[in-house]
Amino acid sequence: MAEHDLQRYRRRGPDIVTKFMLTQLRRWPLQNKQLLKIGGGIGVISAELAADGIAGATLAEASSAYLHAYPRGK
Repeated sequence: MAEHDLQRYRRRGPDIVTKFMLTQLRRWPLQNKQLLKIGGGIGVISAELAADGIAGATLAEASSAYLHAYPRGK
């Protein structure tokens, strides 16, 4: 499932719910902030916000398959 989610993200970008979350997060100043994402899935939010200048991200995910599928270099 994690690999499928990663491939989908690479083809289509963030899904509708993730896009909404990103829009809301981007309303705040993110420069030099840390992100804590619980249930981070493949890490789309942290990967997308990296371009906005967040200092770092900590993903808490129960499935190691999702942690290994982090979208490096979309």
